[in-house]
Amino acid sequence: MKRLPALVLCAAAGIVSSPAAESQTFPEHPLKIVVPQGAGGPGDTNARIFAEKLSQASGQPVYIENKPGGSTIIGAESVARSAPNGYTLLFASVTTLAVNPSLFQKLSYDPVNDFTPLAMVTSQPFMLVTHAKFPANNVQELIALARAKPGTLNYGSSGSGTSGHITGAFFASEAGIDITHVPYKSAGTVQTDLMAGRIDLAFRAIDGALLAGIKANQLKVLGTSGTRRSPLLPDVPTIAEQGVPGFESSVWSGFVVPSKTPKAVSDALSSMLLAIAADPAVRQKVAANGGESTSLGQEAFGALIKSETVKWEKVVRSSGATVE
Repeated sequence: MKRLPALVLCAAAGIVSSPAAESQTFPEHPLKIVVPQGAGGPGDTNARIFAEKLSQASGQPVYIENKPGGSTIIGAESVARSAPNGYTLLFASVTTLAVNPSLFQKLSYDPVNDFTPLAMVTSQPFMLVTHAKFPANNVQELIALARAKPGTLNYGSSGSGTSGHITGAFFASEAGIDITHVPYKSAGTVQTDLMAGRIDLAFRAIDGALLAGIKANQLKVLGTSGTRRSPLLPDVPTIAEQGVPGFESSVWSGFVVPSKTPKAVSDALSSMLLAIAADPAVRQKVAANGGESTSLGQEAFGALIKSETVKWEKVVRSSGATVE
């Protein structure tokens, strides 16, 4: 395989006029993608899809390093403090870049000033799921049940401050109901307890494991959180369709690097990642994982981060969501 396609892309775009020597030869050794969640979840799976293709595009091995914990803060901080040379990328989600600034008074990284956006590449709506014997079969029945028994229903998430937690708080606020958050340490444990009926509800990003539970009649879906119905669940109405207008939440994810990374390097990485996101084979794999492959470049991704930060600040404030 020919190495350095990134240079070809940069030169063709006219963005490499007199770069530093390191930018001219990038990449010279393996790259690392830090995933600030545990292995096996939708984010990790999507990151691995891109890692394989990025290795092919760059001519270098690309490794995944899972750094879970602290509402993605541990992994994000490690990348923010890493050398700004393009060899360490963060696969960052809405939690990392737009939700955490409102939840934590003293965040150990700055989502805007510590990172350079490369590309937003995936988006996954949530499913509002419950166990098979739960008495409600749609969103309106759930709302009626919650209002009849305030504070008695609960929902699980993979941790305080995660997108599943904040989406549940957002839903409760918009629906005018009182439901209790139960934080877990992993998404897998949430699903296990949900199927067993030990918790009532969960907002989970659509993925293969959830779809398998639904097909096996161990779980049922009350609604989805996107602006339109999921092609994987075309018969399931969105939550907005079911009487909670304007409700929308998704786990979008993309790649960022430390903010002082040379422009030629970040531009090269961005071009490769956008090309990968547009690859039909990649789009198919992401769809099989429950998501949608998207292609927002550096400027558009940066604008999205800022607008989503404003949105989730309002949600956190109005819902009263806190980190336990």
